[in-house]
Amino acid sequence: MTTLITTLRAHLTDWLRTHGTPDPEARAALTLAAIEGIALHRAIGAAADTQTYVRALTS
Repeated sequence: MTTLITTLRAHLTDWLRTHGTPDPEARAALTLAAIEGIALHRAIGAAADTQTYVRALTS
């Protein structure tokens, strides 16, 4: 699992860097942690409504 997460984070970091995102390493780490948290909450039945996440990300 560590290898998968590390690889995914590296790819996302590269993508963010290519698109001129400031501090791509930190943003990739935060983005993946948020996605993993949402996935965990869904798995245990404690996820918020999808629109709650969308609202938070777009406000």
